[in-house]
Amino acid sequence: MVKRFPHTITIESPSFKEVDGQLQKQDTVKATIKGRFEPLSIPKVVLKEGGDSVEVSLCVFTKVKPISDAVSVTFDGQKYNVVKWEAWQTYSIIYLK
Repeated sequence: MVKRFPHTITIESPSFKEVDGQLQKQDTVKATIKGRFEPLSIPKVVLKEGGDSVEVSLCVFTKVKPISDAVSVTFDGQKYNVVKWEAWQTYSIIYLK
């Protein structure tokens, strides 16, 4: 039987701590999730939250809900930058650069 989410992917996001009323960046937090890493057959233009458009050619499908401050994804020893993490009804898509 084919697995829907066969790959193990590591997500990195910054951790912050409040010091004297200001947020300061601490260590990077890593989370391991299951997903399906796929190259896109045709590059897709994705709108980032700031309104900028970026062309992406890789994505990860997963059941994990979006982590808003996710910065990078590591898969098979390669590190990719997270462009956008989009939620759908039964899954989410992480667009990578």
